[in-house]
Amino acid sequence: MTGFGQLDQNVLGITALVFSVVALLNMSLLIVRQFLLSTEGYYRCTESVIGLWSKGAYRRFNMKKFQFEVVFETPIIYISSLVNKRDQIRNEEIFYIDGTPTSYRDAKVFERDQEKIKERDRILRVHTADDEQSSWITLLSSLQRRELESRAWDEQVRSKNPRINEMIKGPEYELAVGIQVKIRSWNCVPASVTRPYATTTISHVVEMLALMGMYWRVFDQTQWSLRAEGNGFIVTSDIDQSLGVMIRFIIT
Repeated sequence: MTGFGQLDQNVLGITALVFSVVALLNMSLLIVRQFLLSTEGYYRCTESVIGLWSKGAYRRFNMKKFQFEVVFETPIIYISSLVNKRDQIRNEEIFYIDGTPTSYRDAKVFERDQEKIKERDRILRVHTADDEQSSWITLLSSLQRRELESRAWDEQVRSKNPRINEMIKGPEYELAVGIQVKIRSWNCVPASVTRPYATTTISHVVEMLALMGMYWRVFDQTQWSLRAEGNGFIVTSDIDQSLGVMIRFIIT
């Protein structure tokens, strides 16, 4: 009886070991599957889509949901007062767009020389859905370029006529486009959205487009059909049931 009892224990031990190995394999396969499912969201956050903002994208394992998720950063964009600094996200630093190298770095957009190289590479590539750049990157770059050129022009005019500096005080900027960093998870992005999105309000969009010298062709708030043009840019809108009004900023 002792021999049979020992044999039964060995069989039970081997059976338990087999079940444990199978369970471990299933768990490993589940983790690999979750990792592969996160790949699509990770590819949506590459440099070709969101530029230098891609450096803030990474995968992390959510223990509560037992799955991988892609975490990325996008901006909240708005017109901000340089005098009365009211932030949209409390305790988050505000970065201002003023065309300086520091501003380019803080806004995470390529400077002009780098931007030309990237634009040339984009033209040479075949554009696909995965390769298409988010339009808010184009907006930030255009705002930076506008500030750089306008301030350089003002400085140039003043340097040509020193009397202007004596008679008229130089500009004191009180308003600027401000951005704050918002951390998001791709798991919370609606299925209808294929690229990371930035957020703002319609009122701030109106102000920013005025800075860009654009005018409204269509501004229908009942259907939220929007279209603005000017200075080589076009803005259009769509409605997303989950997020609301989606604005696209395009260079013509």
